[in-house]
Amino acid sequence: MTSGLSFNSLIIENSNQYCVDDVQYLTLALNNKLKGDYSLKYKSMLRFVYDSFTSKLTDENITSNDVKSYLNHYALGVSYNTIKRHLSVLINEARNIGMNSNPMEGIKAKK
Repeated sequence: MTSGLSFNSLIIENSNQYCVDDVQYLTLALNNKLKGDYSLKYKSMLRFVYDSFTSKLTDENITSNDVKSYLNHYALGVSYNTIKRHLSVLINEARNIGMNSNPMEGIKAKK
């Protein structure tokens, strides 16, 4: 799923915002998804994942260890995989708009 916004439209919409770290890219990614034509439940889940994930970060740049540490709070496979899927959506959108790192690399689903 894509947000439908191009990188150029993001620059125009956020002309006085320049992303210097991964958290800023993640914030832009969330805002793009919230502007999209998605259900309220889906948007609410994205916001929840964003808020809970970013509140646990200790640095502005996101690593695979940050993702693993966050996901390990979810013991049940279903919860873990649901949260992982939504976090992946946000990180993929952030990468689409310019984030260089891929903190989801090496993160597997629970069986």
